[in-house]
Amino acid sequence: MNNIVREDIENIINMKLEWGKLKGKNVLVTGATGYLAHYMILTMLMRNEMFDNQIGVIALCRSREKAKALYKDKFNRDDITFLFQDVTEDINYPEKIDFFIHMASPANPNAFTVSPWDVVSANINGFGKVLERAKKDMSERIMLFSSNAVYGMWSLENPPKETDDCVVQLDNSRDIYAISKLVCETMAKEEQEYLDIVIVRPSVIYGPGAVASQKKHFTDFVMNCINREPIRLLSEGKVYRNILYILDAVAGFFYVLLKGGGRYLQCCC
Repeated sequence: MNNIVREDIENIINMKLEWGKLKGKNVLVTGATGYLAHYMILTMLMRNEMFDNQIGVIALCRSREKAKALYKDKFNRDDITFLFQDVTEDINYPEKIDFFIHMASPANPNAFTVSPWDVVSANINGFGKVLERAKKDMSERIMLFSSNAVYGMWSLENPPKETDDCVVQLDNSRDIYAISKLVCETMAKEEQEYLDIVIVRPSVIYGPGAVASQKKHFTDFVMNCINREPIRLLSEGKVYRNILYILDAVAGFFYVLLKGGGRYLQCCC
């Protein structure tokens, strides 16, 4: 494990959170080879190592090759099981699943225009499969990863509030992502009578593990620097973003998962 990643994870696992809620429980993470999911899974595995939390991690992802490259020495551990399947398929796990962390989503901006249906299907149908299995297992909690994209268009002078309606541009193909995330949030709202669901809406998160293929502005800028190239701006450079380091983001995610109140909580970070 990278030394910076290890230091980050150690800081997270030593935070005073209600870790006992996960002790001896099965936690399924969809999109397990994703940038943020990797940190979430490493955190739970290190909690097992350091505090004997006995968390059963179920890592759902499509690519066996990518999972082996990312998790390397984790395949022989008893506390993690890898499920290689599409998120839109029935979840094929024989034991009860107590917690779901639903992170699978095509977040690459290129996918929004090149394969919009894949984005819609992964987000909406994938979450539908999570809801279906959670009801069957009478699971304790689902954490849905939405996006700050659901706030739609806003300005620095009038920043969004969580109660604001989303304003999307129906002729903008990039908004297919925001719309599909809004559908997921609506699905969560409709299921609140039967399931305990919390929602996070991440914005731009940076840190070790981000790869150039994400095609995000900060990874592009880093690659420009590494390759000793001029930094290329595709706009006037006046755009504002909320940017958060991955340690703080993941700590916040676990806070919401373990501490979030009510049967339906929206939390933006």
